[in-house]
Amino acid sequence: MGPLIPARRPRPWAAAGLLLWGTTLCFLPLLNLLAFEFAFFTAIPMTFIAGRRGARLPESATPREVAVGLLRVLGLAALPLLPITLNALRVRNCNYLEGLAFHGLLPGVTAVVAFAWGRVARHLAPRWPMRLFVAGVLLTVVEALHHFWTAPPVDAFHPFVGYFPGSLYDEVIPLNGRLVGARAIDLVWAVAGLCAATALRGASRRALRGLAAIALGAAGYASAEALDLHRDAAHVQAALGGLTETAHFRMRHPADLSPATVAALTTELEFRHAELTTFFGKAPAEPIDVWFYASTPQKKRLMGAGQVRIAKPWQRAVHLQLPDVGDGILAHELAHAFSAEISAAPHHLSLTPYLLPNMGLIEGLATAAAWDDAPLDAHQWTQAMRGLGVDTPLTRLLSPTGFLAANSRAAYTQCGSYVRWLRDTEGPGAVERLYRAGALTEAEAAAQAAAWGAWLDTRTVDADALAIARLRFDRPAIFGKVCAHEIAALRARVDALSGSDPAAALSVVDEMLVHLPDDPETLLLRVTLLYRLGDAASLHAALALATALAARDEIGRVRQARAREWQADILSREGRPEDRERVRALYADLLNAHFDRAWTRRLSVKHAALGAGAWGDRVLALLTRPEDTDPGAADALLAELAALSPGHPVTLYLQGRAAARHGDRPAAIRASQAAVEGGLPHPTLTFEALRLVAACRFDAGDYAAAAEDFAALAERTDLALQSGEADGLRTWARRARFFAANPPPAPPGEAPSAPAN
Repeated sequence: MGPLIPARRPRPWAAAGLLLWGTTLCFLPLLNLLAFEFAFFTAIPMTFIAGRRGARLPESATPREVAVGLLRVLGLAALPLLPITLNALRVRNCNYLEGLAFHGLLPGVTAVVAFAWGRVARHLAPRWPMRLFVAGVLLTVVEALHHFWTAPPVDAFHPFVGYFPGSLYDEVIPLNGRLVGARAIDLVWAVAGLCAATALRGASRRALRGLAAIALGAAGYASAEALDLHRDAAHVQAALGGLTETAHFRMRHPADLSPATVAALTTELEFRHAELTTFFGKAPAEPIDVWFYASTPQKKRLMGAGQVRIAKPWQRAVHLQLPDVGDGILAHELAHAFSAEISAAPHHLSLTPYLLPNMGLIEGLATAAAWDDAPLDAHQWTQAMRGLGVDTPLTRLLSPTGFLAANSRAAYTQCGSYVRWLRDTEGPGAVERLYRAGALTEAEAAAQAAAWGAWLDTRTVDADALAIARLRFDRPAIFGKVCAHEIAALRARVDALSGSDPAAALSVVDEMLVHLPDDPETLLLRVTLLYRLGDAASLHAALALATALAARDEIGRVRQARAREWQADILSREGRPEDRERVRALYADLLNAHFDRAWTRRLSVKHAALGAGAWGDRVLALLTRPEDTDPGAADALLAELAALSPGHPVTLYLQGRAAARHGDRPAAIRASQAAVEGGLPHPTLTFEALRLVAACRFDAGDYAAAAEDFAALAERTDLALQSGEADGLRTWARRARFFAANPPPAPPGEAPSAPAN
């Protein structure tokens, strides 16, 4: 028994400290509103304050004294709510009630858990209870870091701070039963620990307390297993069920994946391995673990990152949802695993002299290696940003915090352009030296930025690409977004509802507009949902909103163009003869002033249909129908088109795309070839028809012919190919040759997924 320390009211330093802490958080981006991050950072000091309160109560404290002490620490946990609530007068809080729930689950439960473990420390080490408590807290942190280092998850359920989400870019942090269950288990284990400690110290009813400790501990462990809170590699592998090994990979995947898909993905992995070996100049010395998840929710539950793809280079492991053959994100994540070969052990990351990850080099290297097939490549996008004045200086992107402070898409693109330029001009060795060093000197950074910038100035970008670049890149990072988590969650609800219940999705969009009342993207989404409702009042409201947006120059050319297309579609759908010339003028104007290929294809078909009699009316009905209507209606309209004008190139083009969607590759090839031979009204339609022929041949396993088609299409000079498109087609040609040399076995009727457009 230690010396008795009388229970007494906490001194004011704890209350003052928590108020100061909460006030300080009010002035930090992302932490300045009542939401998950504020609650998380409040739980940290609360751990030690509550633990100290529990440890200072004497072993002989009465139940009443313990209850009073517990109530006082709960009162302390509530104190930071005062400054953050007052801060809501200055910073918008999008979901205050959810923030309160997070505060209760994190610092609120932490106060109880830490207080209980403080009592445990008091019973086990009455002369130095805080030393034992702090050691215990540090031990849980070490265990969490060890789990992050050795196991698949990037997030962590923690007995004191509650939950660490792991990925900054996964903007939706769910407040769900799993988090509630995890916090309940934290309480159960704290009570179990208290029962065990009192039993060990010879308190009354020792056997009863010991049995209670065992029962509570077992219940907590079983519940944690059921909630997937313990997720080592064996647990995640068991949940997925499938394992396929190749020369260079261990592919872990859902057990119900078809043999054809498994074969296609393993061949795709080996192709990516060959491509990345060429880029890096060397191959990994060890096999790479590739974890494929069936869905975003499954990936979130098993490894903690839902929307974000993750690689752990030190494990030579990547985690992502099942990709299609040709998905560029696979190459990006595999590049992270490859980077382990050019960086120092044990972390296998590029670290700055401050021992912080240099995210600019880490993500720039992966972007440079993947080099996706967007119309513009990273060099051209970067030059577009420079022309718009929305780029970030290279020295800032390569600093410890500068990368995270920038728009993520812009930062990835600029850093990818820089690393690709360095590799192409100075070779893989220069990239390896920089990656290992983790930083440039001030003089080196200035010289390389100047040389890279001068080279970028030789790249040309047209005005339409500049407009799209502003839309893609001129956005804040997560630290500068308004209610980032709440808006992301609402957008996810809209995505889930828009196809099945547009009216419900519209009400969610209206919630978003309460927080972002003038956001053009959200307003355009409202137009979309009103259009899908389809009744006269909804169409009238959609037309009025689209017209208003089209007149707003400040939203940018791209958004204005989208609004004008909605105007034309609504007027076309309403079918008034007096509006026909206005619709024609809108489509013609948009067709002549747009950069995006998918958009241009759609507009060119609509424009060709205007004034083309009954056939044109059916085409417009097909292309302006709400997306969520019965697919059978689209097939019926196509049948009418074929009857009205069976040999029309546009009819054949639409039939080819429909056949490809239905998996009828021979029919898709025949129709698309006939459409090209008949003379399509716009080069972008010709490009798409030829790309579809090559893709269908690849899907059918005719890899040699597909390789020829992709290679020939990449060299066409009459289709206005952008550099990124040509690079992507050449990659597909190399892929088809690789598949021809290493054909994946596929059962009859099964083949790999079609390449994404």
